[in-house]
Amino acid sequence: MYGTLEFVSGERFPNYAKTNVRFKCNEKKTRGVLINYKSAGGYIGSDKFEILVLYPTGYAREVTYNLSVR
Repeated sequence: MYGTLEFVSGERFPNYAKTNVRFKCNEKKTRGVLINYKSAGGYIGSDKFEILVLYPTGYAREVTYNLSVR
């Protein structure tokens, strides 16, 4: 990885598609963990990172983020 990650508590609006039963939830901010990525000084190119997301229900999944750093 050519950068660093910062995990912070915060709020944001969800982004459910109009066809999703949760679409109405897009009108209200929800609390969660936000991920901030900062590339290494002067780096331009592709980067990626993977995280393990754990849900309160006990469900877990790995998520891969592919980035284009400009």
